[in-house]
Order: sequence, then structure tokens, then C-alpha cells
Amino acid sequence: MLSTFRQMWIKCILGWLICFAIILVPLQPYSIFIGGFPLGDAHPMIAILMPFAEKLGVLGSAIYTLIYSISFFAIWRPDLPNWIFVQGFAYAVVLALAALLLKKNKVKILGYVLYAFIGSILFDIIYRVPVGPLQYGQPILSALKEQMPYTFMRAIINTIYALILSFPIYRWIVMNPRLESDAIFRRKKK
Repeated sequence: MLSTFRQMWIKCILGWLICFAIILVPLQPYSIFIGGFPLGDAHPMIAILMPFAEKLGVLGSAIYTLIYSISFFAIWRPDLPNWIFVQGFAYAVVLALAALLLKKNKVKILGYVLYAFIGSILFDIIYRVPVGPLQYGQPILSALKEQMPYTFMRAIINTIYALILSFPIYRWIVMNPRLESDAIFRRKKK
């Protein structure tokens, strides 16, 4: 695992920067409001991190995703430090499962699209559904019922992100031997 991180740290930083750049683009699904409610609140993290999870394995992807999520949201929304660790943990669980499920996947695009949908639902079950009962004393079934429309919207948005982003990131970044740390530093020495 450590040798894989050593080879991929530049690729991992590139993935982080791509996600941050996409978030900064105006009129993303999470910034569009209908009737005062956000349309999506979906971030491209699952779609961007799935290819990395496949390469890093279960433990590597969980660690990378936890670090990625905490650093990403600490910069993007530093006013909410309480939930950053819980959200980071939820993303780490979802992407560790992606590492397990996508490792044997031969049809990359279909696997990414299906897991983006399933991973979005799983993320909401781990992270968003418990927030109401734990913070506000809301009954769990009520929280689940109220969360379902937003979960479905996020799942669709994340599926679209996966369709557009996941395979190109896998092919051009994760599997690109010219972006490995050793290859880059060997070129600089010449």
C-alpha cells in the first residue's frame, strides 16, 4: 500500500485539484435552487475517487478518501468543522467498498456508473439519514422519508458525474505511467 501511495501521490493531488476545480464552476447541480431548496447538493467526489479506490485497494482508498475529504471540506467550507470528520468517514466507507467491488470489474464505465448510484445512496444512509435523529431527535423513519427525494437527486447527479469523469480519470490519470512519481522525477534528473 505504501509503495502504491509513493507512486501515485502526484496523481492523487491531481484528482483533488480536479474535484476542487469542478466545485468552483458556477451553476453546478448543488448551486441550483428550485423553490428555495437545492437541486442536488452533490459533489463529484465519488465519481473522481472511484478510479483511485480501484488502484489503491480497500485500506489505501479509505485512508486517501478520509484525508481527501477532510482537507477538501476544510478548505471549501471551513465554517463547519464538526461534520467534516463524519462526512470524511462516510466517504471513506463508500470508497473502500468501491475498491472491493470495482477491482474485478471488466466493463469500467458501466461499473463506475452503477456504483456512483449505489454509492450515493449508501453515503446518504451512512451520513445524511442519521443527522436528523442524532442532532434534532427526529424519528429515523421520518428522516429516511424526508431524505429520499434528495438522495435520489444526488444519486442521479453522481451517476452523470461518473459517466463523464470516472473513466477518463482512470485512463488518463490513474493508469498513466508518465504521471507516476518515479517517472516524473526521473525526467527532471535528465
